[in-house]
Amino acid sequence: MELRYCLSFDIGGTFIKYAIIDNKGMIYKKDKINTPSYPAKETIPNTLIDIFNKLKSEFNIDCIGVSTAGQVDVDKCEIKYATNSIPGYIGTNFRECIGKRFNIPVFADNDVNSAAIGEMWLGNGRGVKNFLCMTLGTGVGGAIIIDNKLHRGNNYSAGEIGHFIIFPNGYKCSCGLNGCYERYASTSALIRIYKEELIKNNLPCNDTYTGEYIVDLYYKGDSIASLVYDKFLDYISYGISNLIRILDIGLVLIGGGISEQGDPFFSEINKRFKKYVIDVYKDGTIIKQAALKNDAGVIGAAYNSFLYINAL
Repeated sequence: MELRYCLSFDIGGTFIKYAIIDNKGMIYKKDKINTPSYPAKETIPNTLIDIFNKLKSEFNIDCIGVSTAGQVDVDKCEIKYATNSIPGYIGTNFRECIGKRFNIPVFADNDVNSAAIGEMWLGNGRGVKNFLCMTLGTGVGGAIIIDNKLHRGNNYSAGEIGHFIIFPNGYKCSCGLNGCYERYASTSALIRIYKEELIKNNLPCNDTYTGEYIVDLYYKGDSIASLVYDKFLDYISYGISNLIRILDIGLVLIGGGISEQGDPFFSEINKRFKKYVIDVYKDGTIIKQAALKNDAGVIGAAYNSFLYINAL
């Protein structure tokens, strides 16, 4: 197989990560920079162009891959929808503003889809025909692999698991609905529930808490943190049990900061999951940590681009 090189980007609300990756999965160079401000439709492409210009003399770049927050029309390589975490981003077309400028193939996809593809290529989804990939962070994201292919859905939006409703009259979500899964199973939800519990118990409360801080308190035996984290683990497990009833998919990979605890977290999730499903799913479902961590997006974006130019 001829060696080919991809300049791969993973665009989030805080950072843009980038790497040079070959079609065997080797990473040669990687770095990150702050995501530029509004209007993202102009500032982000300009930033990507600057990075391309910086690296093109060092590497013979054959294609560009983009993993990004938001909903992506993969046929057009265009952002269909994005939240205010990247203001002014909707309508960004990477193929038009970068691909045509440099006469280079470009492929863009949603960040969780890209992470799932990365796990399928080089991570814990390797050699597995069917699996669900979840990310638990500020929100909850999902991607579904069926028969070694990403299931995109009719509107390029399959796997938006953060927005299925688990409490119809629950907390208002950024999507405009109430009771969405990510309002209960994300790191930001853990922090919100912890602060609510402090206020309910007339205890001091501030805006500096992190998920890591609350989990650390839990392991130290703090009563409020223990109560809140116990609920949080149940909420995550409720959602997974419902998804498995629909998909019967066998393997669930979870990434995101909260998953970095490793075995203690996954032991609890697997145990609780088995409480909420019937016997047929208990032995045939494994829930484990995603392997690629912060590199999943750039690796998946590179794979997508190599597939796009038939270089795999």
